[in-house]
Amino acid sequence: MNYLDQTDEMPDVILLDLSMPELDGVDTLSALNKRENYPRIIILSSHYNPGIIVRTITEGASAFLNKNEKIEEVMRTVLNVAEKGYYFNEYVFNLLRQRRLSSKVDQKGIDLTEREIEILKLICEELTNKEISEKLFISSRTVEGHRNNILIKTGAKNTAGLIIFAIEHDIYKVKISKFN
Repeated sequence: MNYLDQTDEMPDVILLDLSMPELDGVDTLSALNKRENYPRIIILSSHYNPGIIVRTITEGASAFLNKNEKIEEVMRTVLNVAEKGYYFNEYVFNLLRQRRLSSKVDQKGIDLTEREIEILKLICEELTNKEISEKLFISSRTVEGHRNNILIKTGAKNTAGLIIFAIEHDIYKVKISKFN
């Protein structure tokens, strides 16, 4: 029995190392994401390998940081994940972009309404539910309902998964000038 089995209380954000003695980070990430109210998870690792980074984000991580990252970047990441649900630094965002460019995704079967696509694009622009509701003149509760529907329809586990889905399906175009 481990800690995950012993408690119902979860923090809002967890910094999770991939290399741990009892349960590795990927298994812990998977276990946490199966919980009803799973927390947002930031992976912290010295294994800054593109395959590992993409895998953990695909598995539901909200961010990925190198263990040697400066404290300012760690704080920026924690605050963004707590507020917006995800944060990708330039390196990670470019990895996701390259993955999208190198994969051929069949767009058939996407069943999002025009409003859901509009909200998904705003999520990718890093707007919070409150900011989206103000921009679209709808309630935050309505935005949350749309977000939940988008999660269900796409099979994404969290906001990071929604962004990956949007990039892979050409719903959201990465603005190159933003990162160069």
